[in-house]
Amino acid sequence: DEDHDRELEVYYESLYLTILTQIGDLHQYLEEYDEALSVYEDELLPRILKFERSQDLGQAYSDLANIYRSKGEYKKGLELLEEAQMVYREIGANMETYLERNTEAINEMREIIDISEKQDRYITKVFETAQRWQFTTRLYNLNASDERCPAKARIRRKDRFYRPPEYLSILSIMTAISLLVKFTLGKPSRLRVAIAGVVSGLLLFISGVALSWSGYSYLDKLNVAAEWNLLLGKHERALEVFDEARCAILTNPYEESVITTACALDTFAGAIFVYMDLGVEYHTIDRLAADIDNLIEANSVLGPSVSTLTLYWNLHQYYSKRGDVMKSKKYSRLVEIETKRLTDTAAKEAKKLSDPKNKKPLNKTLYTGPELYEDQFEDLKIDIPRDRN
Repeated sequence: DEDHDRELEVYYESLYLTILTQIGDLHQYLEEYDEALSVYEDELLPRILKFERSQDLGQAYSDLANIYRSKGEYKKGLELLEEAQMVYREIGANMETYLERNTEAINEMREIIDISEKQDRYITKVFETAQRWQFTTRLYNLNASDERCPAKARIRRKDRFYRPPEYLSILSIMTAISLLVKFTLGKPSRLRVAIAGVVSGLLLFISGVALSWSGYSYLDKLNVAAEWNLLLGKHERALEVFDEARCAILTNPYEESVITTACALDTFAGAIFVYMDLGVEYHTIDRLAADIDNLIEANSVLGPSVSTLTLYWNLHQYYSKRGDVMKSKKYSRLVEIETKRLTDTAAKEAKKLSDPKNKKPLNKTLYTGPELYEDQFEDLKIDIPRDRN
């Protein structure tokens, strides 16, 4: 009877721990990180320690590390991953997979910490720039501090983009495929086979787009949504969404996508494109362009990109039309430099791909820094890209 009671106790405790873990995961999925931390640190960890469940303890430390990583607190995340590694090593038997996976997570976290330290000056400038601007009102204040913006943005993040559960997507695709098979085999004909093929292709395309979209960061999704509004001619709506992206930066300037990609720069560049289309005052565009230049200069990991090239080209066109010869030449020069960097990078990647000795995957690290180019572009003859419009 005592053994039976003990088995029941272990079973119900395991079930309760599973429920707590799922609640914490749900909070993290909804980007309610403080609530997720509360579940893990106040409820889950104490129970795991009380019942001496070592493997669960290692997994809980790893899950906590992921939450802190999402919050941008990378050093705390690294500490927890190292705690998890110690737990797995103490267990020893059958922990090889856990140790390998945790080692990869530790290496990634160390790499992010290294990048964030290199990007400290850039992050500070991004935060200050996001504070100073309000895109929808065209307001710029050197000492501005929008205290309401972060609170609004945190609430908005939870339901801004619908993310269906994976099982729902899989079920939908399987249902569609089964209906197609039934339709085709019911009365086989060339027409039905052709229709089934076309519909299947569309399903695969939509699935690919959905999969790609789900991998975007929240800030990237906002930028894409704003760009669509701009393409549709909804300029004010585009500014609203870019303002939402600006507020998202303020909620967590150390978010991984901000420090390792150009998404924050894309937010400010997108706003300046809208301003150009609307014919906003010269001094407003001039000031925002200067801020973007400072951000690009401060970014220590930004490689050459088509988006940066597009920005320089449009600024060159804008200042040329305004008759500002000096700034037009400045951005024309930057177009040449960025084009050169892009072509050189493409050539190096092609060389790596063609080298049979190079068996290592390309771009294995999170981000590679740009090469520095000196005054070596005097005699370049480069095809300038066409205007964005």
